[in-house]
Amino acid sequence: MSNFLQNLLNAVNKDQSTMQWMQISDTNATMMDARMEEQTYTLWNTQLNADAAAVQSAVSGGGSDESNNVAAANAKYSSDSSISQSAENSADSTTQAAQQAVGQDGTNLQSQAQLAQALNTISSNLASLIGHAYS
Repeated sequence: MSNFLQNLLNAVNKDQSTMQWMQISDTNATMMDARMEEQTYTLWNTQLNADAAAVQSAVSGGGSDESNNVAAANAKYSSDSSISQSAENSADSTTQAAQQAVGQDGTNLQSQAQLAQALNTISSNLASLIGHAYS
């Protein structure tokens, strides 16, 4: 029985070590996803600001093609705005999923620690019973 418990404790310890590395890896992935999300926002905000400036320029430009220029600038702004929303939502979802993975890793580690504690209690109780049996 002692070998079984010792093997079980060793397996739990190895699993905890693996889970800790997984949590570190997931944390690094979350940080990278957050940076990519920030870059996505920055890129699209820059583009939308340029599109808004183009609309403003077309409105104040005058001339015979003013209506066409304003319509084209508005269409580009509208299209880019729609694409940016999609890109930003996708980046946000990716970051949230990574954050949830890190949270789950923490929960798994806590459960493993509780299992190790229970196994140590069982082992201690068995040692005490064996000690009383031989005394």
